[in-house]
Amino acid sequence: MSFGKTMSEDVYVVDASVQEESQEEVVESEDSGKEIEIFYIKGNGAGFAGPRFVRSGTTIRALFEEEVDGSPSDYKITVQSVNVSGRYVLKKGDVVSITPMNVGGS
Repeated sequence: MSFGKTMSEDVYVVDASVQEESQEEVVESEDSGKEIEIFYIKGNGAGFAGPRFVRSGTTIRALFEEEVDGSPSDYKITVQSVNVSGRYVLKKGDVVSITPMNVGGS
């Protein structure tokens, strides 16, 4: 698997041919309670990322529970196209995708 650093220290480009556990960041935010803007791609929507405001310090698990009625194991949950755990703390500008694993009975 190849990793390549980008301009942002927090983003990794991952070779799509091999899947591995993602780099994740679990950090308490000094701005806890303020709203930050993320971009959210709903897997059962139009497929375009729409702006979404969340409280600083919100985890991906909390966003999932707010947005989806189902089990996380039934969905592919990514931030910046990388799989993350439920403890991942969302940051300003994150692109979040929550996509059902089985679509339309397939």
